[in-house]
Amino acid sequence: MSSNPVSGRAAELGGEALCGSDTSAAAVGYDATPSDDVKEYFEEAYQRRVYNPLEDPTATERLFRLCRQWQAEGRTVIFNSGVYDLMHGNHRAFMLHTRMAGAGTHWKKFSADSAGRKWEDLSPQERADYTKQLLLEGRLKQVVSVRGNDSVAERKGNKPEKGGAPRPIYDWETRARDVMSASVEVEAGVVLPLADAVTVHDEVIPELAETPHNDIMSIAAFLQPDVWSLYFESQYIIDAIESDENGRFTNMDVLVLTGRDFYSDRLLGGPFTTTNITRRLGGSALNGGK
Repeated sequence: MSSNPVSGRAAELGGEALCGSDTSAAAVGYDATPSDDVKEYFEEAYQRRVYNPLEDPTATERLFRLCRQWQAEGRTVIFNSGVYDLMHGNHRAFMLHTRMAGAGTHWKKFSADSAGRKWEDLSPQERADYTKQLLLEGRLKQVVSVRGNDSVAERKGNKPEKGGAPRPIYDWETRARDVMSASVEVEAGVVLPLADAVTVHDEVIPELAETPHNDIMSIAAFLQPDVWSLYFESQYIIDAIESDENGRFTNMDVLVLTGRDFYSDRLLGGPFTTTNITRRLGGSALNGGK
């Protein structure tokens, strides 16, 4: 056995010591873990939590059944959507916000009658404590639909008001992986994924034309979540919901979340947004940021 315990550990890892036999010197080794072994963890999570109708014809129905299973178990299903390009702190905060917004609906369904109090009657601290309890118990489940490449390019690509860059920057599957990987530590040692299931919608991709994924209204109506959390800027969705005459959204709570820039960055000169990041990469900053 090597007299140098660090060198011995490097050998156990399949590495090769670089610094000779001088016991006073640190040992450096190469780890030989294959990259596929590392990727396997991410790929397994992707297969479990990303429902890709472009690759799996059963994905849509499996996601529908998962939502029904969660509801049968007494959980509240929250739905939200977005581009989620160049994942940043405000994306993650927004996903936590949309998930937490389901607490009021859960209270209404499962606790209001027995407590004899409406959600609005609870104090801010009571609401916060109840929401945290739901998060810790896994009672709030979130489905996120990522907008596909073609419709993002059509809506945002090379637009001056969007930083003038081609959009999206990342393929939708990469963006779905980023959404899937986003998490928050609810309390010490308890890490919660922000999305329990991820899928895609796109009104331009031909392969999705005859499926519920062909636009955001169709996939939301198909999945029938308990809560649809919307960003306040999604006025076209709000208008479409309010003008829908088919009753597709009457069994869900549609919540518009007021705009909040949770995090800013000094070098961006403003809040974290994909547009501000692309402007920064192009050599500019907002509001005097350096």
